[in-house]
Amino acid sequence: MSFDPAVFEAEVALRQILTEKLPSVAQDALEAGWDGPAVTRMAILNPNDRSEIDQALSPMLAELGLQHLDLKTAAIRLAERRAVRILGSGEDPIPHLGYFYRLMYEAGYPEELYELGYLEDEIFCSSEEPDVLRGWCREALENLLNPEIREKQRVEREAAVEEAHRQAERRLEAAEARRQAEKDWPYVWHSPERHRLLKERLRERFDQWPPLIVLLLGCCTLLGWSTGHWFVGLLLLLGVPPIVLLLSYWRLNRELRYERRAALLRLGYPEEKI
Repeated sequence: MSFDPAVFEAEVALRQILTEKLPSVAQDALEAGWDGPAVTRMAILNPNDRSEIDQALSPMLAELGLQHLDLKTAAIRLAERRAVRILGSGEDPIPHLGYFYRLMYEAGYPEELYELGYLEDEIFCSSEEPDVLRGWCREALENLLNPEIREKQRVEREAAVEEAHRQAERRLEAAEARRQAEKDWPYVWHSPERHRLLKERLRERFDQWPPLIVLLLGCCTLLGWSTGHWFVGLLLLLGVPPIVLLLSYWRLNRELRYERRAALLRLGYPEEKI
């Protein structure tokens, strides 16, 4: 098997090579011309000597001019190598989608691998023809190898995430506003808003009272003068305003009940709960 230092570096970072397989990889490196002492030492180790293999790994990497990559860099490197191979050979890309998902998972879900990593799920749920699905895969592979397209997709994903967050915030605000509204008029009969409306309308009625009071006073005076019983006129003067006030209060409450019922029905509130 041919030895590629860059691939080996990435596979070591992602721990894709079993410890007991490292001597075999070192032997491939020897065949490829990497015959330094550290590589040679790794190649002659017994696959069962795990501790010695672990100790020999760092010197071997240093001798090959390699380093310990971060997971994201390693995963993207392997994904790009596999993408180049698939596109160059023309082989079916669908069987390789699981490999790209594993790379994404092992690297902690880097954004650069989202499209290929989740493509397997999309294809599984799709009813498109196989040729269409393969076209999706090849397009995703080409996007992975094109930094400009990848950056554009990253920006689009961030914009989509921000928009989703804004929509979620708007839904939460609307739900909170509805909860707050349900604590007041028209959902609650004995609410501050209902008392405010009642006072406001009573005040409007009171503004119409002065002419009526003058008329009532004149009628009571005329009644008392004509009958000679001023007590009757005084009793009428003192009794009529409270009765009118109570009737006004009752009528306004009745109007508010009708308005409340109509408002709740418009809001879709169940009629049996009104």
